[in-house]
Amino acid sequence: SVKEGVCVEYHPIPGARPHGCIYGKPWAKKAGYIEKGRSFAVIIAGVDVGNKATKAVLVEGGKVLSWALMNTRGDMNRLADLVMGMAAEKAGLKRSDIVKIVATGAGGKEIKFAEECFTSTLCSCVGSSELFPAVEVGIDIGAEECRVFRGSGKGDIIDFFINDKCAAGVGMF
Repeated sequence: SVKEGVCVEYHPIPGARPHGCIYGKPWAKKAGYIEKGRSFAVIIAGVDVGNKATKAVLVEGGKVLSWALMNTRGDMNRLADLVMGMAAEKAGLKRSDIVKIVATGAGGKEIKFAEECFTSTLCSCVGSSELFPAVEVGIDIGAEECRVFRGSGKGDIIDFFINDKCAAGVGMF
């Protein structure tokens, strides 16, 4: 069952942090973002195409509905679509129920069906701030690099470091 929220100009998802006005975006009409106060249900998909694994998560109103992952190989678009389909099926949803798709990761920019692509550092910082607002320093160990970031606790990156050596010591050689 999909919960309903109320569209507020700068907060498209109840409890979400402001990220700018959404009116005029291609996905806004599909989501029902036409007038302030109009009811809507929003399911957003995030696809992370990493060097080792490709992951997808479906979120609605800040709540994770489902997720899926597979080892990264072959055509990134096809794999990301497959993983997203697996997550949708797991949640009892259809692909058409997904209102917005964002991508991240080493292959994030290659995902043609994603409306937006964000850096892994930004996604790690924003995600950790949502889950653990009191924690300001995070370490993200990926298959081929590590990143350490210091955030504001509100999703803003204050500083970060990414190693410049291949095989960050996580077993990918």
